[in-house]
Amino acid sequence: FHRETYKKSQLMEMVERAGFIDYKYFDIIDGDSDPFDEERMKYFANAIEKYLQKAEALQNISFLEKKAKELRDRIDRVGIRWAPVMLAVCRKKP
Repeated sequence: FHRETYKKSQLMEMVERAGFIDYKYFDIIDGDSDPFDEERMKYFANAIEKYLQKAEALQNISFLEKKAKELRDRIDRVGIRWAPVMLAVCRKKP
């Protein structure tokens, strides 16, 4: 249901193979926001419901419903933050 994710080492390899030089990497981590922000929690609750509705035609929706409940329970317990981002700053070879 989402795009492929990569490990940090895989992303670094992609940058290096692309022929860039003088590359530096920075991790951007969402450590300052409130993990229990009502607007964000509502956004993800709506996203979960949206994907469950899309899956209604599937035969084994009970599995997804169970996973959705587990995810909702986890969000209620620990909150939610945005995923970490890796920023690569580099130059093209002359």
